[in-house]
Amino acid sequence: MKKANKKLFQHELEFNGSKEASVMLFGDLHYGYPTCLVSLVQENLKFCLDRGIYLIGMGDYIECGTKDSPGDSLFSQQGNAQTQMDFIIELFKPLAKEGLLLGLHSGNHCNRAFKLLGIDIVKNICRELSHQRKEYSCRNFEYSSYHLFRVGKESYDVFTTHGISGARTPETKMRAVRRFGEYVDSEIIAMGHVHDIATSCFNRYAISKSRERVEWRKQYYLLTGSYLAHEGSYAESHGMIPGALGSPKIKFLADRHDVFISF
Repeated sequence: MKKANKKLFQHELEFNGSKEASVMLFGDLHYGYPTCLVSLVQENLKFCLDRGIYLIGMGDYIECGTKDSPGDSLFSQQGNAQTQMDFIIELFKPLAKEGLLLGLHSGNHCNRAFKLLGIDIVKNICRELSHQRKEYSCRNFEYSSYHLFRVGKESYDVFTTHGISGARTPETKMRAVRRFGEYVDSEIIAMGHVHDIATSCFNRYAISKSRERVEWRKQYYLLTGSYLAHEGSYAESHGMIPGALGSPKIKFLADRHDVFISF
């Protein structure tokens, strides 16, 4: 099999419960936009910090409104891109100091600055956060990444991406994340961007070469939520269906190969 030119991020997760470890997929804050639910953002980050839950940032941490942005974000946003970025850095610092922040994806809103000025906002955030603890690095996962999580003797492979889609309904949003399954073979495929939380699981036949038999292999598809309230937002003005707020958590078991996803 030909080797792909993709970097694999490997994570040794410490238990945060009885032979288990959890990861929250956290993104689409759009901090700076008037309907960003800052209190819910802070509540979920404190939840992770208090319980030793790891976190992957799924992109779009700031609004970063520009004159070319759709909607009214340039004039309605609070602060500019710099002050928004500074807030996010301070927000993530406690998790970075504890080594719980595994890394950050970029998203289309953060990439607005790169398109206009060549400034990579997520790269700068990762650099700032990497100084919070000795031998700690907040990794830049860019737009998509592949992960191998080790929990005890068990290993789990996961694909995460900010994603891109114009989907507006629950059905088309799930279809957007399932499309990645056409070329990505991972146990869990997770996508942000569409401002909703949902999951579906499919069983697939798979041949076990080591055991020389046909087995079931589960594949999970996951949408990773947002923190942008619907009322008074761009989504409301364009007739989009309100999505679920917050972030999903994935629990990886160490004593057997299984995962549990909760919202």
